[in-house]
Amino acid sequence: MTTFSTTNVVVAGIDMEVDFDYTPAVRGVYDGPWEDSHPDEPEEIDIIAVRCPLAPIKGVEQWVDLAGDLRDETLDSIMEQISEGYNAERWDAQFNHFA
Repeated sequence: MTTFSTTNVVVAGIDMEVDFDYTPAVRGVYDGPWEDSHPDEPEEIDIIAVRCPLAPIKGVEQWVDLAGDLRDETLDSIMEQISEGYNAERWDAQFNHFA
């Protein structure tokens, strides 16, 4: 897994910064000897922090971590945005011959 931080996630109309571990999907191998074959491996996203910006204090940016307070539906939405940004382009570029 690789840890990333991104600011392009929008929750309830607010840009938020998200720290997460990410492992991209891996296409399976279905041809050749069966012992060398393996199924597709889905991507894995583990959200570590979701920081919401607050008003600056004395010119210093302030953030609050909402990761433990968000509903599952909201976390799913964040993971979907991450997936679209990190996995979709990679998958399309690597496997565009399937499209």
